[in-house]
Amino acid sequence: MDPSHVRKQKGNNATAPNELEKHFRDKIQRWRAALTEAANLSGWDSQGLVGIQKRIEKIESLLCIGSPDVRMVCVWGMGGIGKTTLATAVYNSLYSQFEGGYFLANIREESKRYGLNHLAKKLLSGLLKEACLDMGTPFVGSNFVEKQLPRKSVLVVLDDVNNSKQLEYLAGEHVWYGPRSRITVTTRDKQVLSKNAQSIDEVEIYEVEKLDCDEALELFHLNALRNNSLATDYADMSDQAVAYANGISLALKVLGSFLCSKSKEEWESALFKLIVVPNMEIQNVLRLSYEGLADREKEIFLDMHVSSMGMIEMMCKAY
Repeated sequence: MDPSHVRKQKGNNATAPNELEKHFRDKIQRWRAALTEAANLSGWDSQGLVGIQKRIEKIESLLCIGSPDVRMVCVWGMGGIGKTTLATAVYNSLYSQFEGGYFLANIREESKRYGLNHLAKKLLSGLLKEACLDMGTPFVGSNFVEKQLPRKSVLVVLDDVNNSKQLEYLAGEHVWYGPRSRITVTTRDKQVLSKNAQSIDEVEIYEVEKLDCDEALELFHLNALRNNSLATDYADMSDQAVAYANGISLALKVLGSFLCSKSKEEWESALFKLIVVPNMEIQNVLRLSYEGLADREKEIFLDMHVSSMGMIEMMCKAY
């Protein structure tokens, strides 16, 4: 819903409070204040996620909601390309159709910090709404899991899985899950599925592609030019920035936010410096994307990035 509807309590957000207000005036006032505060929190605008809808529809078609079997979809792609954003959007869209659900985020880092047993218990607590599970007891093969979980159709997201052991430990066997359960996995390495694919009824892989030129330019403008009337004035330099980001959505957001509210002269200086002294935040995004690739894919990525840099240099000279 639009944040303004929550902030001003329009539409469906106004109906219930007005009917109840005469009975619960103090509590309703606190609710209104909380809704206003929530509406002012920063976050992603779901209507401004460029190119996301067609990708969401593809993932949802692979999940095949309504089929009685247990299915897994692996959302695969380089770092910074938008896997977690996609998985989040799909999860939020489908959650209400299941008896339970849980989004287990940032598994790569969290497993290093807390271990897989802790993450598995966290997942199970979320699915079964059991806040008091003993986090120290072994998870895999427990009678509690085998008795409770298969009774429910659940929606699970395992975000940023980077080895097959994590997937095997957290996704488990298909007998853990009730009919119609769905598991979405985001990863930079589709080989994590190699050992686990046989334990789930159906496994599909969705490769997240980089944004095309039009999508990349639109996403960059959303972050760099809040006033679209300025797009024409900044057209040539926008093309340079988009070429530098190489279709990676996170790099486009970082670069766009970096250039936002700056003058044309500052844009020109910043883009020229990207060739001589690269912006470290953007470079970290590109490095993240590069490190998740196979050897042959790394060669292709480098070729494309070198070509992009050459294009930027020629455009800078022309400009």
